[in-house]
Amino acid sequence: MQQDFQEMLFNFVTNEGGEIDQVAETREEWRDHWSHHFDLRPIVDGVKIYVETRLKYSMPEDPDDPVIFVVNIHPA
Repeated sequence: MQQDFQEMLFNFVTNEGGEIDQVAETREEWRDHWSHHFDLRPIVDGVKIYVETRLKYSMPEDPDDPVIFVVNIHPA
């Protein structure tokens, strides 16, 4: 299931022209830890969903080494 979801998000962005919105983090409990998050809104089984992600680099100087955390999913 997790692999299917990863592939769906990858296809949404790379093959379907889906957009990734970078959003400045304004929520008090998160803004000291993250400057922003990334939102995706793919359609799954006919329903648009909201997927909030955070991007973390283990080595910030190497942009090819990120980890993407999915932190929130719900109908858009």
